Amino acid sequence: MRTFVFLFMSLQLAYSQVITVTLTCNKDAAIGYHDGASTANNNYGNATQNAAFAIPSSFSSGLNVNRALIGFNLSTIPANASIISAALNLYALGPYGTLPGHTGSANSSYIRRVIQPWNEYTVTWNNQPSTTILNQVTLAQSLSSNQDYTNIPVTNLVIDMINNPTTSDGFMLQLINESPSNALLFASKDNGNSNLIPTLVISYSVPCTSQTDTLLPDYDAAIGYHDGNPSAANSNYGNASQCAAFAIPSAFGPGLNVNRGLLHFDLSNIPTGAVITSAEIDLYSIVNMGSYPAHSGTNNNAYIKRVTSPWTEYSVTWNNQPSTTSSNQVILTGTNNQYQDYLGINVLNLVNDIINSGNNYGFMLGLVNETATNLLSFCSKDYSNPSKRPRLRISYTCNETTITNVDSKSIFVFPNPASDIININKYSDEQAKVTISFIDGEKILETEINNNSSEISVSNLSCGIYFIHIYNKLNELIFTNKIVIIK
Repeated sequence: MRTFVFLFMSLQLAYSQVITVTLTCNKDAAIGYHDGASTANNNYGNATQNAAFAIPSSFSSGLNVNRALIGFNLSTIPANASIISAALNLYALGPYGTLPGHTGSANSSYIRRVIQPWNEYTVTWNNQPSTTILNQVTLAQSLSSNQDYTNIPVTNLVIDMINNPTTSDGFMLQLINESPSNALLFASKDNGNSNLIPTLVISYSVPCTSQTDTLLPDYDAAIGYHDGNPSAANSNYGNASQCAAFAIPSAFGPGLNVNRGLLHFDLSNIPTGAVITSAEIDLYSIVNMGSYPAHSGTNNNAYIKRVTSPWTEYSVTWNNQPSTTSSNQVILTGTNNQYQDYLGINVLNLVNDIINSGNNYGFMLGLVNETATNLLSFCSKDYSNPSKRPRLRISYTCNETTITNVDSKSIFVFPNPASDIININKYSDEQAKVTISFIDGEKILETEINNNSSEISVSNLSCGIYFIHIYNKLNELIFTNKIVIIK
């Protein structure tokens, strides 16, 4: 099967959240007729095949012609989404009746957008919905009887569907030339093998708007030990009402009782590529810590550090506590005001470190000097008064790049998503430079291409979203776009 081309061109590109969804066919039907038999009014909503074929009729010297209708529920795509790519996957059914699978020397077919509604269990050849040739896609002649047709580029068709929801209802598959004996034979959603059901993979971006999110911890825990009580260091305190940094005399003998706090906030809703402009934690003093007031001591300075390894709320202990880094740690100045709230703690650099690392394991609160008797004691997410639980306020906005060179209109980069190879077709054979970078701008690949058509290996890239930039021989940026790497 030939490789299909995706064309992407954008004169202005804003960082945004990119989401990829895989939709499974939610309705399909075969429609067909037999010369010599009254089958054009029959419904075949339960057919096991999605086929485009023209074969001799078993009822006369004429034809048996079949087309397929394939529908997907696009209602989950947000109204403000911009479609980056859409790929249809059709899987070979194999033998069907007298057909061995794909057959014939002229079984090239169309995929067209259906522009009228249809019902899976009432549609027939005679009442089949209308289609449009606008942005139709051609499936090439099959190379074998059991060839899957995957990553069929239906981006423009899906964009048309999103833009015209009231006059769009899926795809129609039909032969370009409905003459015998030719067939493309794919599995329907009723074929009995869930691995063969048609799927539609859509990548879309949602604009990143400037906003502030206020987050409560999704999990937290206290970790600590008592000298004189070895079991305490292996005990879990995931339900503790306090998030505290303290060192006080142990209740079990000479020595210390030391405590640290772990806090985690879910940052997954921050759009990819967003620029964090501020990040502040609010911590509220607890009424008391047993026989101690909330804050006490003359050396109760504390730190907030980034945690660098995983932990779970109800299994973490002092002895298995996660690792941390002091990079960009924040120091809380000690206080002799036992009920002082610490509001607006600037953790911007820590949050940026979390996002840039790709691993969010949260924060640790601990005393700078764990000597008795010093405490900074705050309420945890399990504190009885919700208004005193910790919170993280994050403000973010979009970063924008403007491209004014129009040569990008003649550059093709495909496929997208890609797994091993991306192809670049450009308007001339002049030398050009290609770079691929992380979404934060860090360059990870740079190469030169000299031909109209070139291949670049991306097999070493991890799954994720990247930017591809192409520069002409004058080092002017002529093309840029997101690419999605899948495995």
